[in-house]
Amino acid sequence: MQKLSLFGALLALLIATGCSTTRVVRPLAAKQAQVGVSIGGPVVYFKAGEGGRDELLVPFASFSGAYGINDRLSVYGGWDATPILFRVLHLDLGATYGLVTPTTEKGFGLSGGGGMQVMGSLLSGTVKVMPELTLNTYQALNDKWYWYATSGNAFDFGASRSSALNTGFWRPSLGVGVGLEGARLHQQLEVKWIGFNEGNRDAIIGHLGIGGMGQWAFYYSINLKTLGK
Repeated sequence: MQKLSLFGALLALLIATGCSTTRVVRPLAAKQAQVGVSIGGPVVYFKAGEGGRDELLVPFASFSGAYGINDRLSVYGGWDATPILFRVLHLDLGATYGLVTPTTEKGFGLSGGGGMQVMGSLLSGTVKVMPELTLNTYQALNDKWYWYATSGNAFDFGASRSSALNTGFWRPSLGVGVGLEGARLHQQLEVKWIGFNEGNRDAIIGHLGIGGMGQWAFYYSINLKTLGK
Protein backbone atom coordinates (compact mmCIF):
# COMPACT_ATOMS: atom_id res chain seq x y z
CA MET A 1 0.00 0.00 0.00
CA GLN A 2 2.85 2.36 0.84
CA LYS A 3 4.49 1.61 -2.52
CA LEU A 4 1.21 2.30 -4.29
CA SER A 5 0.87 5.60 -2.45
CA LEU A 6 4.41 6.63 -3.43
CA PHE A 7 3.83 5.65 -7.05
CA GLY A 8 0.53 7.53 -7.06
CA ALA A 9 2.22 10.65 -5.69
CA LEU A 10 4.91 10.42 -8.39
CA LEU A 11 2.22 9.87 -11.00
CA ALA A 12 0.21 12.90 -9.88
CA LEU A 13 3.35 15.04 -9.75
CA LEU A 14 4.21 13.89 -13.28
CA ILE A 15 0.74 14.97 -14.43
CA ALA A 16 1.00 18.31 -12.65
CA THR A 17 4.48 19.13 -13.94
CA GLY A 18 3.44 17.70 -17.31
CA CYS A 19 0.38 19.93 -17.20
CA SER A 20 -2.97 19.06 -18.71
CA THR A 21 -4.26 20.34 -22.01
CA THR A 22 -5.05 24.06 -22.09
CA ARG A 23 -8.58 24.05 -20.69
CA VAL A 24 -9.85 27.34 -22.20
CA VAL A 25 -7.95 29.11 -24.99
CA ARG A 26 -10.73 31.33 -26.33
CA PRO A 27 -13.03 32.65 -23.57
CA LEU A 28 -16.53 31.19 -23.67
CA ALA A 29 -19.54 33.36 -24.41
CA ALA A 30 -21.36 34.84 -21.44
CA LYS A 31 -23.35 32.17 -19.55
CA GLN A 32 -22.03 29.43 -21.82
CA ALA A 33 -20.94 26.20 -20.15
CA GLN A 34 -19.08 23.15 -21.37
CA VAL A 35 -18.09 19.78 -19.97
CA GLY A 36 -15.53 17.46 -21.48
CA VAL A 37 -12.94 14.73 -21.30
CA SER A 38 -9.26 14.83 -22.25
CA ILE A 39 -6.95 11.91 -23.04
CA GLY A 40 -3.16 12.03 -23.33
CA GLY A 41 -0.11 13.12 -21.45
CA PRO A 42 3.67 13.28 -21.49
CA VAL A 43 5.91 10.82 -23.31
CA VAL A 44 8.06 9.12 -20.69
CA TYR A 45 10.32 6.11 -20.42
CA PHE A 46 11.15 3.79 -17.57
CA LYS A 47 14.70 2.46 -17.44
CA ALA A 48 14.59 -1.27 -18.12
CA GLY A 49 18.05 -2.34 -17.06
CA GLU A 50 21.50 -1.50 -18.35
CA GLY A 51 21.20 0.53 -21.53
CA GLY A 52 17.52 -0.29 -21.99
CA ARG A 53 14.38 1.79 -21.92
CA ASP A 54 10.74 1.54 -22.85
CA GLU A 55 9.03 4.63 -24.25
CA LEU A 56 5.32 5.21 -23.94
CA LEU A 57 2.68 7.92 -24.04
CA VAL A 58 1.17 8.07 -20.57
CA PRO A 59 -2.62 7.63 -21.07
CA PHE A 60 -3.91 10.09 -18.47
CA ALA A 61 -7.64 10.79 -18.49
CA SER A 62 -9.19 13.95 -17.10
CA PHE A 63 -12.69 15.43 -16.86
CA SER A 64 -13.35 19.15 -16.87
CA GLY A 65 -15.97 21.87 -16.92
CA ALA A 66 -15.91 25.57 -17.79
CA TYR A 67 -18.33 28.49 -17.56
CA GLY A 68 -18.38 31.94 -19.13
CA ILE A 69 -18.86 34.59 -16.46
CA ASN A 70 -19.03 37.15 -19.27
CA ASP A 71 -17.71 37.36 -22.83
CA ARG A 72 -14.15 37.88 -21.59
CA LEU A 73 -13.87 35.86 -18.37
CA SER A 74 -14.24 32.07 -18.12
CA VAL A 75 -13.62 29.84 -15.10
CA TYR A 76 -12.78 26.15 -15.26
CA GLY A 77 -12.05 23.11 -13.16
CA GLY A 78 -10.63 19.70 -13.98
CA TRP A 79 -10.20 16.33 -12.30
CA ASP A 80 -7.35 14.06 -13.42
CA ALA A 81 -8.82 10.62 -12.88
CA THR A 82 -5.79 8.32 -13.22
CA PRO A 83 -4.08 9.13 -9.86
CA ILE A 84 -7.21 8.17 -7.91
CA LEU A 85 -6.26 4.54 -8.59
CA PHE A 86 -3.32 5.18 -6.26
CA ARG A 87 -5.31 7.13 -3.65
CA VAL A 88 -4.18 10.55 -4.91
CA LEU A 89 -6.67 13.30 -5.72
CA HIS A 90 -5.52 15.75 -8.40
CA LEU A 91 -7.50 18.86 -9.40
CA ASP A 92 -6.69 21.85 -11.59
CA LEU A 93 -8.66 25.07 -11.12
CA GLY A 94 -8.36 28.43 -12.85
CA ALA A 95 -9.70 31.19 -15.06
CA THR A 96 -9.02 32.57 -18.55
CA TYR A 97 -9.44 36.23 -19.46
CA GLY A 98 -9.66 37.65 -22.98
CA LEU A 99 -6.95 40.32 -23.22
CA VAL A 100 -7.41 41.09 -26.93
CA THR A 101 -10.55 40.18 -28.87
CA PRO A 102 -10.15 39.61 -32.65
CA THR A 103 -11.51 42.58 -34.59
CA THR A 104 -11.70 40.79 -37.95
CA GLU A 105 -12.83 37.33 -39.03
CA LYS A 106 -9.26 35.99 -39.09
CA GLY A 107 -7.71 38.42 -36.63
CA PHE A 108 -5.53 37.37 -33.72
CA GLY A 109 -6.82 37.11 -30.17
CA LEU A 110 -4.89 37.05 -26.92
CA SER A 111 -5.91 35.51 -23.61
CA GLY A 112 -4.23 35.05 -20.26
CA GLY A 113 -4.95 32.70 -17.41
CA GLY A 114 -4.15 31.91 -13.82
CA GLY A 115 -4.84 28.82 -11.78
CA MET A 116 -3.45 26.08 -9.62
CA GLN A 117 -2.74 22.36 -9.55
CA VAL A 118 -3.90 20.76 -6.28
CA MET A 119 -2.77 17.27 -5.27
CA GLY A 120 -3.79 15.49 -2.09
CA SER A 121 -2.96 12.06 -0.76
CA LEU A 122 -6.07 10.24 0.49
CA LEU A 123 -3.81 8.05 2.63
CA SER A 124 -1.49 10.53 4.34
CA GLY A 125 -3.61 13.68 4.04
CA THR A 126 -0.74 15.74 2.62
CA VAL A 127 -1.62 18.44 0.08
CA LYS A 128 0.53 20.10 -2.59
CA VAL A 129 -0.47 23.29 -4.45
CA MET A 130 1.27 24.56 -7.60
CA PRO A 131 0.21 27.99 -9.04
CA GLU A 132 0.16 28.41 -12.82
CA LEU A 133 0.16 31.30 -15.30
CA THR A 134 -0.62 30.98 -19.03
CA LEU A 135 -0.64 33.20 -22.11
CA ASN A 136 -2.39 32.19 -25.33
CA THR A 137 -2.72 33.61 -28.83
CA TYR A 138 -5.24 32.26 -31.33
CA GLN A 139 -6.56 32.84 -34.85
CA ALA A 140 -9.57 31.50 -36.75
CA LEU A 141 -8.77 29.57 -39.94
CA ASN A 142 -12.41 29.48 -41.06
CA ASP A 143 -15.83 29.41 -39.40
CA LYS A 144 -15.06 26.12 -37.61
CA TRP A 145 -11.30 25.64 -37.29
CA TYR A 146 -8.77 27.74 -35.38
CA TRP A 147 -5.16 27.35 -34.33
CA TYR A 148 -3.41 28.60 -31.21
CA ALA A 149 -0.10 28.86 -29.41
CA THR A 150 0.21 28.68 -25.64
CA SER A 151 2.92 29.30 -23.05
CA GLY A 152 2.63 28.23 -19.44
CA ASN A 153 4.51 28.54 -16.20
CA ALA A 154 3.97 26.29 -13.18
CA PHE A 155 5.61 27.08 -9.84
CA ASP A 156 6.40 24.58 -7.10
CA PHE A 157 7.21 26.57 -3.96
CA GLY A 158 8.03 23.41 -2.04
CA ALA A 159 10.26 21.94 -4.74
CA SER A 160 13.35 19.93 -4.07
CA ARG A 161 15.21 18.42 -6.99
CA SER A 162 13.99 14.88 -7.65
CA SER A 163 16.06 12.25 -9.44
CA ALA A 164 12.73 10.57 -10.27
CA LEU A 165 11.09 13.49 -12.02
CA ASN A 166 13.70 16.22 -12.59
CA THR A 167 11.33 18.89 -11.35
CA GLY A 168 12.42 22.21 -9.91
CA PHE A 169 10.78 25.42 -8.75
CA TRP A 170 9.91 26.72 -12.24
CA ARG A 171 8.31 24.52 -14.90
CA PRO A 172 7.73 26.38 -18.21
CA SER A 173 5.96 25.02 -21.28
CA LEU A 174 5.31 25.93 -24.92
CA GLY A 175 2.55 24.44 -27.03
CA VAL A 176 0.58 24.63 -30.25
CA GLY A 177 -2.81 23.22 -31.06
CA VAL A 178 -5.84 23.24 -33.30
CA GLY A 179 -9.49 23.46 -32.34
CA LEU A 180 -12.70 22.48 -34.11
CA GLU A 181 -15.77 24.43 -33.02
CA GLY A 182 -19.15 22.86 -33.78
CA ALA A 183 -22.66 23.86 -32.82
CA ARG A 184 -22.51 21.79 -29.62
CA LEU A 185 -19.16 19.99 -29.71
CA HIS A 186 -15.70 21.50 -29.30
CA GLN A 187 -12.61 19.38 -30.04
CA GLN A 188 -8.99 20.24 -29.42
CA LEU A 189 -5.63 18.62 -30.26
CA GLU A 190 -2.51 19.95 -28.57
CA VAL A 191 1.20 19.23 -28.36
CA LYS A 192 3.46 20.74 -25.68
CA TRP A 193 7.16 20.91 -24.89
CA ILE A 194 7.29 21.06 -21.10
CA GLY A 195 10.13 21.78 -18.69
CA PHE A 196 12.52 22.78 -21.47
CA ASN A 197 14.77 24.45 -18.89
CA GLU A 198 15.73 21.06 -17.38
CA GLY A 199 17.69 18.02 -18.51
CA ASN A 200 15.94 14.68 -18.78
CA ARG A 201 18.75 12.13 -19.19
CA ASP A 202 19.34 11.01 -15.59
CA ALA A 203 15.82 10.55 -14.27
CA ILE A 204 14.36 7.24 -13.12
CA ILE A 205 11.17 8.30 -14.87
CA GLY A 206 12.70 9.83 -17.98
CA HIS A 207 11.17 12.37 -20.34
CA LEU A 208 11.39 12.31 -24.13
CA GLY A 209 12.16 15.88 -25.22
CA ILE A 210 14.51 17.78 -27.52
CA GLY A 211 18.27 17.42 -27.16
CA GLY A 212 17.94 15.90 -23.71
CA MET A 213 15.81 18.80 -22.45
CA GLY A 214 12.20 18.80 -21.30
CA GLN A 215 9.42 16.46 -22.36
CA TRP A 216 6.84 16.14 -25.14
CA ALA A 217 3.17 15.83 -24.25
CA PHE A 218 0.17 15.18 -26.50
CA TYR A 219 -3.51 15.73 -25.69
CA TYR A 220 -6.90 15.28 -27.32
CA SER A 221 -10.04 16.71 -25.74
CA ILE A 222 -13.71 16.81 -26.63
CA ASN A 223 -16.23 19.10 -24.94
CA LEU A 224 -20.00 19.40 -24.97
CA LYS A 225 -21.34 22.93 -24.85
CA THR A 226 -24.45 22.83 -22.70
CA LEU A 227 -25.68 26.43 -22.36
CA GLY A 228 -25.38 29.84 -23.92
CA LYS A 229 -24.82 30.61 -27.56
